Amino acid sequence: MSDADFKIQNKMLAEMCRDEQAAVADRADALIYSICDKGLDFRPTVRGLLEEADIGRKFKRQQEAQDSNPLASEIYVGKIETPRLFAVVTRGPEDVYLPTVAEDIEGLQPGDSVLVDFKANCIVSRDGQIPRAGDVVVVDSLVPDDSRQVIVKHHEQCRFARLHHTLMEKQDSLEPGIRVLYDPLRRFVLDVVEAKSDGTELLADLDSLGSVKRTQVGAPNPVVDEIIERVTQFVEHPDWIEAMYARPRVSYLFAGGTGTGKSYTLKLIANEVHDLVEKMTGERHSRMVICDASQFWHSLFGETEQRIAAWADKLRELGAHPLRGLDGRLLHFPLFIVLEECEALLRIRGDQTGSGHLFDRPLALLLQKTESLEDALQIPIVWLASSNRPDLADPAALRRIGMRRVTFGNLGLDEAAAVLETKIPEDMPIRGANGDAANARNELKNRILGYLYSQGASQGIAEVQLTNSERRTLHRYELVTPSILEESVSGAIDACLRQSHRAGELLGLDAEDVIRFLHRHYVGLARTLTRHNLPAHCPEWFEDDSIQVSSVSPLTRRIRRLGHG
Repeated sequence: MSDADFKIQNKMLAEMCRDEQAAVADRADALIYSICDKGLDFRPTVRGLLEEADIGRKFKRQQEAQDSNPLASEIYVGKIETPRLFAVVTRGPEDVYLPTVAEDIEGLQPGDSVLVDFKANCIVSRDGQIPRAGDVVVVDSLVPDDSRQVIVKHHEQCRFARLHHTLMEKQDSLEPGIRVLYDPLRRFVLDVVEAKSDGTELLADLDSLGSVKRTQVGAPNPVVDEIIERVTQFVEHPDWIEAMYARPRVSYLFAGGTGTGKSYTLKLIANEVHDLVEKMTGERHSRMVICDASQFWHSLFGETEQRIAAWADKLRELGAHPLRGLDGRLLHFPLFIVLEECEALLRIRGDQTGSGHLFDRPLALLLQKTESLEDALQIPIVWLASSNRPDLADPAALRRIGMRRVTFGNLGLDEAAAVLETKIPEDMPIRGANGDAANARNELKNRILGYLYSQGASQGIAEVQLTNSERRTLHRYELVTPSILEESVSGAIDACLRQSHRAGELLGLDAEDVIRFLHRHYVGLARTLTRHNLPAHCPEWFEDDSIQVSSVSPLTRRIRRLGHG
């Protein structure tokens, strides 16, 4: 027999051995003389080998199918002993009973994660490597005489939930109001969340606040000195505060248009407050709590209120620990709660303004919680709110917090001069100095201030008509802000660098470039003013609620003639 014929015959024999469609006896009779020269003497042996080969292939196919089955991560609930032993595990929102043996569930406790093969109906292994996930809810109440479950509030509904075995022994510590990790699909409380928070996570990082000095501000608002003086009184003379029955709460609302220096003033206050903390304690502790509206609002009903309540609880814990000074005595150093763009949290209530009661319940809860803080805290609170739309803030809420309004609007002549003094340093090159840098710098500032504050018809940028037929002219000097001056000086510096590059020498800052940028700003502003956005640019006009604007008309020219106001 040739090699080729031998390979063909072996292939046919192999196919015949694996052909499970044919009976084992028939395959044995067909193969016996090909694999054994003793004939029928070894027929039982050949049949046995074929049967074992069939069983082996069957088990191999079953193992391959089992290895390809997906596994589900579920939670072990317990065991049921009937005539047979069953392991109770979750299957989504349901419970299933899997036949098992004692060895497979030995050591498992209610709440443990397990991997389940539901096609094979068995627990494959214990799974504790995947982090637990779920919703953070609060415990509503305990179940009497049952240490295996509690009642939690989920989406404003009370639900029974089973406890993880590590929480069963300390169910008494799961007092109502505590935050827990809840799996709503499998109805299990898996862990306690922030059970002993001291509230320090509310404090703002000092690096994120920046470092703003008085020399950088130019003309600080007088409210800065007032706040620092009040803080010093709280710390150095708490007995005076108590003797005079002074309210342990100070509140300010910084109102004004964009770029009027509200945020810069807040950073300056933060820097000087923390300088005072470092001076008295030897360490630079943060005392600022930044309230961002996004940390409260949620699309799910009731979740916003839960976040407000949790925030107030943390603030209460934070305020229960006064600082200790260098001499060892307790310092009643105030907590500063900063509400930037406060209308997002203190939005006006009622249907007339279009809120549709969206802000009513959260605002009412926020006011109730903040009001109760005064009795619980051992230190004063300083509220610092800012808004460029104070008309959107709820008046009753502002009165309840006791906010004193500080208007940030136009700069006076002296304040603008102080800002320019900061923005134009003494060592900055001035065009046309001719060796007398100090005189050239003074002349440059005077020209800029003359453009902004000189008297004349050219000062008007818009005519405002009121509903009572009165006409008012809006002037440039009524719209001077620190950001406008800074932007104009920066633009003039850029223009100076471009011109110097073309000329091949450093020319220095030119007053005409600064004035040109200012004029361009006022022309654009005049064309965008409307009766709706006018209060944001000149809030001083609207401190009287009786003023109603009918229309606004621009008065400026697009192109400014060189050398003329």
